Amino acid sequence: MYSGGSMTRETSKTDTGVLPPVTIKGSYTPVAGACFCATREREEPATRRRWACQIGLLLLLLSLLPVTTQAQGQFNFGNRFACQCDPAVFDIDGRTKLTGPDFVVQAYVGSTPASLSPLGPVLPFRTAAAVGFWWSTQLVVPNAPAGTLVYVEARAWEAAGGDSWESAQAAGFKYGRSNTVWLWLSEPPAAPTDMVGLLSFHLIPEPSPSALALFGAAVLLVARRPYRATTAAGRVYNTID
Repeated sequence: MYSGGSMTRETSKTDTGVLPPVTIKGSYTPVAGACFCATREREEPATRRRWACQIGLLLLLLSLLPVTTQAQGQFNFGNRFACQCDPAVFDIDGRTKLTGPDFVVQAYVGSTPASLSPLGPVLPFRTAAAVGFWWSTQLVVPNAPAGTLVYVEARAWEAAGGDSWESAQAAGFKYGRSNTVWLWLSEPPAAPTDMVGLLSFHLIPEPSPSALALFGAAVLLVARRPYRATTAAGRVYNTID
């Protein structure tokens, strides 16, 4: 700028590379520390959104956990199949099919053929055109997810013998068991696995202790008869001599 006819140069802050603050009407002039506050204000919404996403994901996983735990393997306990190879269950004569609530059946399941234990309800046999069969029942095997290999038997007995196959056997009532089949468990919504390979079987009577005693006495009596006959023949021969 000019002063008194001579030009003098007034040092401006622009010479140092520092721009003076510009104030515009209606605007805000930052002060010391304003930069830090603005940065924090920009970071806090992003942090909150990140935490919200993480919490939402955690809640989603927790909501799915019970479903995963309850998704146990299942199979269809029954002796009627779509292949029409229906293995019926018969009485001790091998010809009369079991019918009505006088005879019952239950599934025995295990991870090996030697570790079978009862599973599910005790089911009565059907009547009319479905004699020899029981109502197919979907059973869920505890602690065995889909794809697990299990072994299954059908064990039937006379209902008057008690609430279990073992009690009927011990009490001397009719009882019987099927062959052991193996199958892979399925998982809903897939259809339960059928007991394909199950064969027909019939009940057998369990002799009571008194029956066993009578049978032993009969065997002993029959065994002694040839000895007595031989002894008598020898006596007659000696007499003739």
